[in-house]
Amino acid sequence: MTELEVLIVDDDPDFARGLSRFLVYQGCAVRTAATVAGAKAQMASGRVQIAFIDFELPDGTGAEFASWLAARREADRIFCVTGNAQCASVVAAMRAGVADVLEKPVEPRRLTAIVNEVRELIDPARLGQWRAQVAPEVIGESPAMLEVLRAVKAIAQSSSTVLLTGESGTGKEEIAHAIHNASRRRGGPFVAVNCAAIPETLIEAELFGNVRGAFTGATGPRDGFIPAADGGTLFLDEIGDMPLAAQAKLLRVLQTQTVTPVGSTKVVPVDIRVIAATHQDLEALVDAGRFREDLYYRLHVIPLALPPLRERPEDIVPLAQAFASRCARRMGFDGVARIDASAEACLRAHRWPGNVRELANAIERAVVLSGGGVITASHIQLSRQRRTPVMPMPTIPPVEAMATPVLPTAPVVAAPAVRASSLDLKQALDQVERELIQRALAEAGGNRTEAAALLGVNRSTLVEKLRRFG
Repeated sequence: MTELEVLIVDDDPDFARGLSRFLVYQGCAVRTAATVAGAKAQMASGRVQIAFIDFELPDGTGAEFASWLAARREADRIFCVTGNAQCASVVAAMRAGVADVLEKPVEPRRLTAIVNEVRELIDPARLGQWRAQVAPEVIGESPAMLEVLRAVKAIAQSSSTVLLTGESGTGKEEIAHAIHNASRRRGGPFVAVNCAAIPETLIEAELFGNVRGAFTGATGPRDGFIPAADGGTLFLDEIGDMPLAAQAKLLRVLQTQTVTPVGSTKVVPVDIRVIAATHQDLEALVDAGRFREDLYYRLHVIPLALPPLRERPEDIVPLAQAFASRCARRMGFDGVARIDASAEACLRAHRWPGNVRELANAIERAVVLSGGGVITASHIQLSRQRRTPVMPMPTIPPVEAMATPVLPTAPVVAAPAVRASSLDLKQALDQVERELIQRALAEAGGNRTEAAALLGVNRSTLVEKLRRFG
């Protein structure tokens, strides 16, 4: 039986004690705190699978702390518990990424169901079965990708807005599809909108719809993307490129779940879940006045960062083989395209600045060049990588010119002595990486999540490196 890490945050000692005893009996490791500050201190020991948080705490609200946990993905499931659930508090909690609001005293059967549900969520075998059903297009067994899939499975059942971030080409639309397919809305439409591809003069009509005569060329009424997504999921890709005027109207849609077509005064109710995506730094856009701060906070309910391909190198070859097989079938080649060892080495050595999209394009070219047969390194045509400028090598004078030493015109810092046996690039890079990780952990006080943020990598990547370095 999988041991779950559980956090209880409640200033009622009798309730916290009773809940803790029940969960320990269920095979859980329990941490408790009576305040938000105490709960944050408890999180220094690592993430938890379940968090039970009281609505009212001495130094803050349960919704605020739930939002803090959700933003850092420090819990798989978050529940608020209360003895007096008011509508406004429930809405605030659900927007903060809370899975459900439980009334005190919580029924033992409900608690048992929660524990069993989360055990199933994190079980690797069950995760694989779930992925085959709802996310067959998402390929990868790296720790970073498995963490993303666990997050998708955890957040899919809520109705909270999701903000997907990450570099271009990391597969944000595929993850949005997976969230939709795993949700209660899977029977409804999935409507994808590329905000960067719609002209600024048309974006409001495209999103909200229009009535006849609303503008030149509007010869009849037309539904927009938002009404078309009613009962399902609206995926707003490249949300950072949406004009400010449209942002204001989108904010109202999110607040009221209603839409007003261009040229009309009629308010149309809609039932949509919004998943937004961007490769840009929205906080920087807010500071620059190019993105509304209130819309940013409305979208930033459950943030999910997708790792670049270079941080999941073990997924490169499986992805490439899957792309090769699909391309060969689509192009009508006999048999299955196969990637040989030389091509695999070539693929692993590339940094993939264009991420999964760049890999898919490279493999499609390779399938064409190989005629659907064995793909070798000669078939892999890669884009130029961004390189660090190389300093010119000093010219070595002839031996006779070296008789009289030439004094340097500026102080020279001596390089550290290097033993012949230590001229190993990988070993040297590992040593530098190990020292940077140690410094980041020291600055973060041992908190792995904060250390990962300092290093600019995902927490799962940091954990995997720590495991590798021992």
